[in-house]
Amino acid sequence: MIIRSTNKKMRYVGTLTTFLGFGLVTSTATADLLFATQNNSPQSGAVARNLDLNGPQAGGQTVTFNTARPNQLVRVIFNATGAVRGNFSAKLVATILIDPSGQQGQVVCSFSGNGTNGTSMAIGASGTSGTNGTNGTSGTNGTSGTSGTSGTSGTSGTSGELDGAFVSGNGTPNILDGAVSATKQCAFLVPTAGVHSVSVRVTPTPANPWLIDDLSLVIDR
Repeated sequence: MIIRSTNKKMRYVGTLTTFLGFGLVTSTATADLLFATQNNSPQSGAVARNLDLNGPQAGGQTVTFNTARPNQLVRVIFNATGAVRGNFSAKLVATILIDPSGQQGQVVCSFSGNGTNGTSMAIGASGTSGTNGTNGTSGTNGTSGTSGTSGTSGTSGTSGELDGAFVSGNGTPNILDGAVSATKQCAFLVPTAGVHSVSVRVTPTPANPWLIDDLSLVIDR
């Protein structure tokens, strides 16, 4: 291409520089894929259970990924078509569970966490306590009075993880319909290097028939 005008030549160089600069910037925003799987077979139930993540492949309800060093921040993305029967208040909760290498048991990979730990629990306390009463002295060589103590105290709390519905009911309590595509992702700081396991558990609240289909699970860093 021959550029005869100096102004055009400068504009061309500026455009090319901008394009190359943009390419350099965007190329740094990449993630390393640690694991990916899918299962296109429908799964259903009416109570809580772990999902089959791999379908016909090995692994089933538990899949694994590797990290080469401790304190590695990873992201887990779970996607599926889902539905739960019930009114608008009904929901199907999807919980991503990670069992880090060398640790004791599974930990919730929370969608509301910041990656510094793998658990999320919000506990609320409410209550009032009070003391009321009267003491009195009356009469000659006589003492009379009443004293009383009354109060109430209460503690209430909810798990933050159960507040996040993967899918919810669409107002038809007797029909399992209204399937939608939904995604849940979380960040998790893996404390150790090695091989770690991941599973996804779905819980209907309240207990209602549910459906999960065309799921995928991606882990990157």
